[in-house]
Formats: sequence, C-alpha cells, structure tokens
Amino acid sequence: MTATTDANGDFEFPNAPANGLISLNAMAPGFARITRRDIDMSAPGAIEVHFGLPLGLQVGGHVFDADDGQPIRGARLEAWPTTPNARPGIGHSRADGSFTIAGLLAQPHRLRITARGYQDAELADLAAGRSDLVVKLPPRATVAVRVTTPDGSVIRAFRLGLRRWFETGDDRDGQIGRVVEVPDQRARLAQNEDRFRLPGAPSGQFVVQVTAEGWAKTLSTPFTVAADSRDVTVDLSLTPGARLRGRVVDERQQPLANATVTTQVNGARPENPMWRMLQGVAPDRITALTVETDANGDFALERLAYGTYQLEIVHPDACRHLVTDLALDDTKGRDLGAIRLPSGALIFGRAMVNGRVPSQIKVVLASVADATAPAQPQGPGIHIETVTDSTGAFALPRRVPPGEYEIKAAVIGNADPGTQIFAHLLQLQRSAKRLTVLPGQTHVQQHIDLPSQN
Repeated sequence: MTATTDANGDFEFPNAPANGLISLNAMAPGFARITRRDIDMSAPGAIEVHFGLPLGLQVGGHVFDADDGQPIRGARLEAWPTTPNARPGIGHSRADGSFTIAGLLAQPHRLRITARGYQDAELADLAAGRSDLVVKLPPRATVAVRVTTPDGSVIRAFRLGLRRWFETGDDRDGQIGRVVEVPDQRARLAQNEDRFRLPGAPSGQFVVQVTAEGWAKTLSTPFTVAADSRDVTVDLSLTPGARLRGRVVDERQQPLANATVTTQVNGARPENPMWRMLQGVAPDRITALTVETDANGDFALERLAYGTYQLEIVHPDACRHLVTDLALDDTKGRDLGAIRLPSGALIFGRAMVNGRVPSQIKVVLASVADATAPAQPQGPGIHIETVTDSTGAFALPRRVPPGEYEIKAAVIGNADPGTQIFAHLLQLQRSAKRLTVLPGQTHVQQHIDLPSQN
C-alpha cells in the first residue's frame, strides 16, 4: 500500500490492516527514507504515525563490462547503510550503464552490485553524495563441455547442468547442489562442433552432470572456477552405469509379482512428510527409476548412475521394505538375491468423538522406539496417516510389520488451520495409545474415541 502526502504533509491509509505489527516507510525527493517499525495495528482508534525526514543524498555513476568496456544494462545496485536493521537504497543501471540511488542518509554505505552473467562486486565505506562512481564487472566464466563415449566418440545431443560440488572425502559420495543462476540446458552440436558452451558460471567448485540416451547419468570430475576465470574446459566420458537386480518373495519364499521397486537416495525417509516435501528441491546424483517385478518376482534396474542407493519395495500383500547402503561404482552392478517381505498386519477400526461421528478424523500410526519391544522394521521408522470415512471407519493404506506402535487421532475441522493447530496437536497427544503387532498377526482392529473438544 502506498499513499501520497497532501500540501500539509498529511497522509492516510483508509483500508489498513486491523491487527498485527506493520512497518511504514516515508521518502520524498531530496530527503532520506525513514522507516517506522513494529506499529501495533490492534490499538483502538485511529493510529497516527509522524515522520521527520532529514535531507537525503544520492549515489550515482556507471556500470561497465570489465573486458570490453561496454555499458551493462539492468545491473542491480544496493546501498546498505551502517544503521542497524535499515533497508538498502536500490537502483538499476540504464541502457548507458548509468545509475542513481536516491534518498540515502549522510553516512557511509556498502554498495553491492549484481548483474546477470557477471561476477558480483562490492564497495565498502562508500560515502553518500558521490555521483562519479565507475564500476567494472568482470564477466562470469563460460564452461566449455566435451562429452564422449568411453571409446572417444563425441556425443552431440545431451542434457547437462552445472552443479556445485561439496567435498566429503570421497568422490563417490560427494554432494552436489543446483546453481540457480545457470539453468539446465539441452545441447545439440553441429558436425563441426565438439564442445557445448555453458555461460554464466560463478566462482567456486563445480561438476557438470550429463544425461544422454543409452547412457547412465554421469558427473564430470570436480573443477574450480576462479573469480578471474573466463573460459574453463571440461571433458566428460559417459558411463554405461551399473545394473541392480534381485528377486522379491514373501514369507514362504514364494515370488511376489508386480511389486514396485523404486530407487532412492541412501538414507531417504519416505515416511517423513518434511522429507517428501523437500526431496525435489536438491538435485540427485543417483538415477531415479521405478520398475515392477515379473511373474517370478524378478526385477532389474539398468543404467544406474554411480553412487549409493536405497531401494523401496512395495506390494499390497506385504509390508513396505527398504534395502539400504547399496554402493554402485562399476558396471558389474550387484545381485541382491531373494529379498523377503514380511506379510505384516492390516490395521483398521473406527474413530469417533464421544461416540459421535464428526465430519472427518485424521488417524496417525507411528513406530515407537523400545528396546524391550519386538524387532522394529528395517530402516527408518514407520509413519502412516489416513482419514475416516462418513461412518468413522478407517483402514491404514498398507500393512505394518510386527512391532510396537503408537496410534492417535485428531478431528479435521473446517476452520482456518492456523487457528486450530494447537487444538489439533493437543488431540493427537491426548488420544495416543500404544498398539502392538505380534508376529503372525494379519489383522489388528483398534477403535479410537476422542474426548469432546468443548
């Protein structure tokens, strides 16, 4: 929201928020910007905020390409004052490279300059009032990538991405991170070309990640882009990848057909809602792949990128199973043999509130860490959620193995979730019950009767 003062310097916001804390900024030509923070909008009556603006200064100059001297258009310049918690003055360079940042206090500032395709720059202890600044930004490096097969043949069609590289002491387990300012690209080289040029690489340590038809996803060896680098060459030889095979059977060693086998990052927590939400944010070194077992329970995962994997195996007549710590670093791959899935038990029942059926109730089952309990399922703990139907009945969507669990429930209301979160958590806590699944059990019935919220 913005407002302009009248001839008397008065201003008004007729539709301001009725509660909460807000900040107001005031600025006028020739004067510095002043901020009033933590204005309590819940106070009764009209709220008056007064500003006394001191004279303001400006900073101006030009931004040029450090290599060819050409003006840079669209550079962002932020002048940060020394005043604690103060907001910066912001400007952008024009077509001729000129810029102006107005409304600055008479004190030193830190000027930060960023522009797409250029290295960031910073000027410290810059006195406000200067208009003769000349900023020269060096262009970011261009990474020239040559992709070949193991016999040296050049690959001309592929997809590649620049990834930050984080050392972990082992190239096989090093971590990678996306470079937001350099998006992934598809390369199609002409017959007279053997390198794809990827511009805009910032300084730091990187790898290039390449995928091409018929080959496994491959990382280059790590390389460094220095602040003064202009061209960096990278040679990458694609790998055929590893093969992972196995056979899924039930407790009687009978094959389980149509079981779903999915590759995951080793240590993944598929039961954790936060992990599921964040899993697509960071790039993976591994190959994400899902297959189904055949009539004999056999499966094969081909052309897997080298790395350490985890397999998630799911079948409707058995418990979910995780196979962890699968290190793949050569074309030989691994044969996991027979992987036995326990039958486990289906958990079902009815959830109500004081004997009544509300609109809907969320039911949560979670593993309990207990050294005296029967053996816990392999891998991370179980966390399963479901909701009741119109009769209050519920059934967990999959089977669980023998072990100790906690089952709890809470009413899903129609009110704003932000206003009922504490009541929701309190219901889950008060309704929690211990539930034991014994070896050999195939069905467990558990009813839940929540106390009234009143």
